[in-house]
Amino acid sequence: MSSDPQTMPMSDEDDASAADSPTASSGDFVAMHGNTAVSAVAAATLWEIPVPLRVVLARTRMSIARLLALKEGDEIRLERRVGEPVDIYVHDRIIGRGELISVDDDTIGVSFIDIAKPR
Repeated sequence: MSSDPQTMPMSDEDDASAADSPTASSGDFVAMHGNTAVSAVAAATLWEIPVPLRVVLARTRMSIARLLALKEGDEIRLERRVGEPVDIYVHDRIIGRGELISVDDDTIGVSFIDIAKPR
């Protein structure tokens, strides 16, 4: 008898669990990735996974003494203004560039101006 799971006979217990498990019809599969079919449910689930998005407004350097002396209310001035470009990252990979925009009197946002092409 072969140990390949595709050729092993099913036991009565396997028959019962197979009857209870959901089956997929050919319409449930929407994409192939390599040799793996991706179901519509799995694809929809993937689209809902949150990823960390980071917008780099500015970088600055300061001495350790200045850093340790910072207290609540201290300011670190950034040399960016509305309309200037910023880099946008997902994890540590740059995915595009944006432009700082004024959303309202006390809120800024980012408008995508360039999206990196996938590798």
